[in-house]
Amino acid sequence: MTPRRRITTLTAAGLLTFLARASAGDTRLLLVGSERMASFVRTAAERFESAHPDIAVTVSGGGSSAGLTALRDDAADVALLARPATEEEREHFMRKRRVDLVGVPVALDAVVAFVRDDNPLRALSLQQVGDVCRQRVHIWEKLGIAVEGTALRPPGPRGEYDPTRGIPIRLCAPSAKFGAAGLLRIRAMSGIDFASSLQRFDEMHELVQAVAQDPNAVGFAAWGQAAGVRLVPISHDSTSPPIAATPASVLTHEYPLAHYLYFYFAGEPADEARSFLAFVLSPDGQAIIESSSSGAVPLPFANVPQ
Repeated sequence: MTPRRRITTLTAAGLLTFLARASAGDTRLLLVGSERMASFVRTAAERFESAHPDIAVTVSGGGSSAGLTALRDDAADVALLARPATEEEREHFMRKRRVDLVGVPVALDAVVAFVRDDNPLRALSLQQVGDVCRQRVHIWEKLGIAVEGTALRPPGPRGEYDPTRGIPIRLCAPSAKFGAAGLLRIRAMSGIDFASSLQRFDEMHELVQAVAQDPNAVGFAAWGQAAGVRLVPISHDSTSPPIAATPASVLTHEYPLAHYLYFYFAGEPADEARSFLAFVLSPDGQAIIESSSSGAVPLPFANVPQ
């Protein structure tokens, strides 16, 4: 029997080394992409390897975009995306690989807005989310906030409130490598990128900490990564009620920024990749997602495409 391989995390520089090192008789399966998904995918891979000791499974992070690039360049078998692929990405993939980009949902997730507990913001509409992210709305007053007497701090060394200037919103957003950033562009920003002047973070714990320390800040991240701050309910439009992110509202997609987490393949998945997908979509695989600390929500049903 072929010795069982350890599931490892690779840096980008280590991918080519991995691709070259598989010994005779081994079958490799390389998954690259979302850091958020990697946590429960690694656990699923460990369970899968125990039943398939001849398959060497490696899970590497780097972000959703990195996963899609690796799949496009034939440097990965599966891309882990914490957002749907865009039409532009699909077209680029087809031009490079000459096959369709095939995505299969494996779990549910949500992007959330959050503030410090003493911030007066109580709700946002999806339009307001997009306006804040693009900084078309850059002061709290434009969100309908009566700022006087709240914890919001006027700018300047003297700290005196000037109603003609307003109190700036400090926007803390994830860097482009995160699926949360891509999902916001798709759902709330009409495909337009974030304003160049905002503060973007490569580490989610630093983003959350920045918001927790500043009453003027609002942040966006994947659900489950925003510990120690208050989540802000979001409405679909200005006439509908705001919806809090809960397992129930994410499962039904009632929450406006609920979305799927995907495995993406170059065409239909090959045998080993298909077997691993089947395990992740099985009751045992979905139980791993439910028990993980990622905050992802299991699918209401699981079905491997025929």
